[in-house]
Amino acid sequence: MVYIIYALYWLMLAYEGFMFVSIIMSWIPPLYGTKVFNFFRKGTDFYLKPFRGWLTIGFLDLTPMIGLFIYSFGINCIFYYLQLLTTLY
Repeated sequence: MVYIIYALYWLMLAYEGFMFVSIIMSWIPPLYGTKVFNFFRKGTDFYLKPFRGWLTIGFLDLTPMIGLFIYSFGINCIFYYLQLLTTLY
C-alpha cells in the first residue's frame, strides 16, 4: 500500500513539473504555434484554464502560478497525512 501511495505522489509531482514547463512556455511568445507548446498546453489546460487571464502584465499571465501553488500545497498536504496514516498502522 505504501508503494502505491509513493508512486501516486511521484506521478503527481511529475504533473506539477509538466504544469511548470507549460506556464514558462506560455511566457515566450515565439513558442505559441509549436507542437511542443500545444502538447504541454493540452496536457495542462483542464487544470490551469480556470486560472488563466486574471492577472496579466503585458504578455505575462501570472495567475497560472497561483494554480500551481494551490496544486502543490494540496498534494503535499494530502500525501503528508497519508504518510502519517501509513506509519501509524
